[in-house]
Amino acid sequence: MIEDFDYQQRKEKRLRMACLSTSFLDIALFGIVYPLIGYTITKIFFIDVDCTINFDWKRQTTLLRATTGLGLILAILRSGLFAAAYYFAKRNQMRMHSNHDRERYSSLFIPFNHDSISDTTQQRISKTYQYTNILILMLNFFCLLSVLSHFGAWPDIPIIPEECNPLDSTLCALPFPSFHHMMEDNTTNTGWRVNLKGLPPLRGGIPLHPKFLNDLDGFSTMAPILFYLDGLKEAHESAIDAPSKLQGPQYIAKSVTSESITLLISVDDKTLVPHSAEIDYLDPNRPLVMVIPAQPLRHNTHFALAVVNAIDINGNRLPQSPGLQSAFEETSTLTNHRFTDIILPALGQAAPWVGATKNLESVVQMLFDFVTISEECQIGHTRKVRDGTLAHVERWNWEDHVELVSEKKHDCSTSDSLIARTYHINLDVPTFLKERSRYSTLDHSAVDSGKPVSIGKTKAMIRIPCSVQRAASGDQSGKPVKVIMEFGHGLFYHRGEVTDRFLSRMADDNGYILMAMDWRGMSRSDLPVIIKTLIGNPNLFQSVRDNLIQGYSDKFALQHFSRNGMLNWLKIDGASIPTKNNVQPTSMFYGISQGGILGGGYLALSASTALIDRGVLGSPGTPFTAVLTRSLDFVKYDTVMLFNFYNNRHVRLLLSLLQMGWDSVESSGLLAPPVYDSLPPILLQTGLGDPIVPTSACEGMARAMNASTLPNNPRSVFRVPVAQAANQPNAILTELMYEKEYNSLPLDNTLPEKNSVHFCVRWDHAMIDQIVEFANTGKIIDPCVDDQCRRQFAHC
Repeated sequence: MIEDFDYQQRKEKRLRMACLSTSFLDIALFGIVYPLIGYTITKIFFIDVDCTINFDWKRQTTLLRATTGLGLILAILRSGLFAAAYYFAKRNQMRMHSNHDRERYSSLFIPFNHDSISDTTQQRISKTYQYTNILILMLNFFCLLSVLSHFGAWPDIPIIPEECNPLDSTLCALPFPSFHHMMEDNTTNTGWRVNLKGLPPLRGGIPLHPKFLNDLDGFSTMAPILFYLDGLKEAHESAIDAPSKLQGPQYIAKSVTSESITLLISVDDKTLVPHSAEIDYLDPNRPLVMVIPAQPLRHNTHFALAVVNAIDINGNRLPQSPGLQSAFEETSTLTNHRFTDIILPALGQAAPWVGATKNLESVVQMLFDFVTISEECQIGHTRKVRDGTLAHVERWNWEDHVELVSEKKHDCSTSDSLIARTYHINLDVPTFLKERSRYSTLDHSAVDSGKPVSIGKTKAMIRIPCSVQRAASGDQSGKPVKVIMEFGHGLFYHRGEVTDRFLSRMADDNGYILMAMDWRGMSRSDLPVIIKTLIGNPNLFQSVRDNLIQGYSDKFALQHFSRNGMLNWLKIDGASIPTKNNVQPTSMFYGISQGGILGGGYLALSASTALIDRGVLGSPGTPFTAVLTRSLDFVKYDTVMLFNFYNNRHVRLLLSLLQMGWDSVESSGLLAPPVYDSLPPILLQTGLGDPIVPTSACEGMARAMNASTLPNNPRSVFRVPVAQAANQPNAILTELMYEKEYNSLPLDNTLPEKNSVHFCVRWDHAMIDQIVEFANTGKIIDPCVDDQCRRQFAHC
């Protein structure tokens, strides 16, 4: 009997301890951890710069706050019950009258008086909590398994041979892009439609199907072209002196000569296309060759890529791809017809040094082709949203469509005071999304009709410098407004970046009004969608692209407001804001980093609107996917993507896929020929040695804009001619040479060392002077006259 009693006591004690631990855990989770997580998420993602809730996240914020509030209530109730139970246990404690009597206390769930309830009730209580704990354990195990699914190795996923491209055995979907991923469609402008197949799965074997890309009628005009032949990486890394090799970004001029083993052919024109070709070290154990056109390819054009004269580490010629050999042998196929009757003759004419056409079948080691997307399919919707927005706001009296959220007055009495007023405003904007949500996509019927789905709201910031405030008050030392400068912020940041002191100094010294708006689609508020896209559902990138298009629409509405009502609406203590010579100030856009990358597309899209008079792009580049993987910023995003993908070879393929969407909003697509609209005057500034935005990407944008360099630029740039003073071009590229950092950059596609070049460019006095002169007069001065823009190292 005593042993049975002791066993029962131990059993009850274990149950009491389990229930007690559960109570403490609930109180800690619901009372501290979950509220803290909810507060952090709300603060980072959902609370705007003006300290209000972002319009697009109000529902999620309300739900999050309600959930955390409910959790707090639960924690308080649990604490109260625990305190009450403890109180009554103390009050009703008793001693048992036997040799093994002991003092016993009740727990939160188990009453003290064992004899006060029947054995059946005790068993029911015990089983209830046992089953509850098992249920909770299973739920936690499921959540843990879900998290662990993003880590560690998974078994190989069976490959469906019918979906694989036989030309490249490296990866089922390679080479990319190619006709393997296309199907005939007489309803499209190109006669083809994308039909992606054989894509690598996500972790756990989940299929990767970015379905929205299958609506396109061709491939990207500037995305990296991917393939591989065994032995290329080893040959590249060897010291062998080969007559032909991969020609990287530094040797683009050689890519159209016999010194290049990769030949990018415009089949329609029978000409070679300049490009860079390099081993992709994103995954050193699974290398690829990455080919990037020197500037955007022509829309709706047939291109092919051939590999010739490639050798291995011993200097021996690499064998022809087995898949290509089969394609040449199977004479009755459409692939054979394209290769032998169309592409090889074009190759023979474009590169006569390769050999006679009849012998090319044995000379070519790899060959594949594709058609680029049509202009209408790539950027038609972007233009329609722009035009629909401007047609709608043209009828507006802006005073009825702007709301002052807050006005902050700054002290201008001290010598270092620069900004007098900061206005946070809500602006009405036409919305072409199905709903005003970061997860939403464009409503195509609304886009095609030019009639918005609804009138939404967006936020903006306006900053008035002290010099303009003095002019408004009649002070002769003040400066009337010369320029209204819109600022474009960096990667996944927000419009609050316009408060940087160098911008405030520039504004106060010259009489500029600063205004800024978030890059909808690529701002801090979009990070929840971006993270979910990278680690869970790549299909969500359609939402990212479409929100970027809507973001351009919002920016054009802001520009229209700045020209048609902003200066009348803004008052400084009841006084109107004076302008230089009483005329409309110059409208200028200045974007840095991501602001420069997206700014290239923004300025290209603005060309037909006459809303922006001139633009400055600091540390810009294109295409975005080429910028990313040469940037130090990519490390954290790559870490996130590897939660979802098996390896970085798969990540690289995904980035080329996503570029097909990015093209709709950046220079790689909006400046792909033919280009009909004349760009506003543009100044590009970059730093040689930048570890965040590679200079090669900036030079690609310069070529897309038909830019020139100035006579004293520190180096020459392929197909970016030197401007003549008597005939200044519409776009100018200025480069600052940071010699130490530039000389330390890796030649291959690997991550550079950390340095300050990316930030020093914007703060360099010569660069600021160039911007000010350009903003004030439209003239571009050469800041390199005295020192050829050379700096020993970056120090700022």
